[in-house]
Amino acid sequence: MATTITTATTATTTNTNSANGSRVRRVLRVGAVAGVAATAVNAVVYGLGRAAGVDYVAQRDASGVDRIQLQHVVSLSVISFAIGLLAAAVATRADRPRVLRGLQVLGAGLAVVTTYGDFGIDGSAAAKVTLIAMHLVVGAAYVVTLRAVRPERVTTPVASPVGAPDLLAA
Repeated sequence: MATTITTATTATTTNTNSANGSRVRRVLRVGAVAGVAATAVNAVVYGLGRAAGVDYVAQRDASGVDRIQLQHVVSLSVISFAIGLLAAAVATRADRPRVLRGLQVLGAGLAVVTTYGDFGIDGSAAAKVTLIAMHLVVGAAYVVTLRAVRPERVTTPVASPVGAPDLLAA
């Protein structure tokens, strides 16, 4: 009898671990696609800005001009999305779906707060606006990704008590 209980417990643990592993893989898979898509959108926004003559000047000083280049846009888009995705994978692995909602809020907030740095660059207003848009693209992609992988809340309908009067029938 004790062997049967141990076996059942082991099977339940294995099934839970397998389910968590499957959910983590889904988070990483969907997140990787979304991260690449957000990075590609940012690269296109940057390219369109350059084609329109936008000069992404980060800083002008005595030693010259520092420009924001495509590699900076791509690397920061990938790194920020990857950090958020790692946090989501950890929350999923720990079976904490409510944390994913918190990470959505945090991701959206960070996307907005980090635009602050773009206001301080020495570039034109057009450069600032396109850089701000890029922050918001990554933030929106992250929020949508976590919404897509967040498990749906299961609600149980409330049954009326047996023999209770139907108040709407009158």
